[in-house]
Amino acid sequence: MELEPDIRLLDDGTTVDLVADVAITGPGYSVVTAVIHKNSVLVDLNLADSRRVTLFGVKKLTVGSQVWLTRTPSTLALRHQAKEFSKMSTVTEVCSGTSAVSQGYEACGAKMVSYNELNPKFAAWWKNRAKSSLRVMCHVRK
Repeated sequence: MELEPDIRLLDDGTTVDLVADVAITGPGYSVVTAVIHKNSVLVDLNLADSRRVTLFGVKKLTVGSQVWLTRTPSTLALRHQAKEFSKMSTVTEVCSGTSAVSQGYEACGAKMVSYNELNPKFAAWWKNRAKSSLRVMCHVRK
C-alpha cells in the first residue's frame, strides 16, 4: 500500500498530495521535506508561519536538477497548527489513514463523528471496519 508517492520518481506534470515539514520560506516560495519519503523540494507557495502542511493537488516540475511542486487551480494547502483540545468535543478526521490521529483525539476526550479519506485503499479499509454510528466519506480523484 502506497501512502504517498516518491516525488523524485514521478513524471513531470503529475499531480500529487503530500504531507510535508516546512524548512525555509521566502518571497513566493518554500522549501519543504515530505514526511514519508524525506524528499526536500521547492514549492511555489509561501508557507510562512507553518511547521507542517498537507498539500493537495500540487504538480511536479523539474527545473534543471531541482524538483518543484507548483500550484494548480485545485491546489489546497492545509496548515497544521497546535490545537487546544480542552474545547474540542467532536472531530471529523481528514486524511484518516488508519486512524492513528483520531485515537489521540479520543484520548483527549473528543468524539470522532466522521472520517474522510482520499486514498482508495484506506477508504476500502474504513468501509470494511466502520461502525454504524460513523460516517465514512471516501473521495476518488478522477
